[in-house]
Amino acid sequence: MTGISVAEAKTRLTGLIHRGLWDTIADWRTQTAFDWPDLTAEEVDGWRDPSPGRVFDWTD
Repeated sequence: MTGISVAEAKTRLTGLIHRGLWDTIADWRTQTAFDWPDLTAEEVDGWRDPSPGRVFDWTD
């Protein structure tokens, strides 16, 4: 990463954090030691909560 001024970092902080996070995720994904498990659609669906979730009343 190249150096930037404090003022520029303050202005671009969100973008810099997202870029650093993206780089970390990309590095993690390229690691050959990580073995993705073979999962069926039914197994993945089993993780989901089937409830409808929260209901908001926007009329107030």
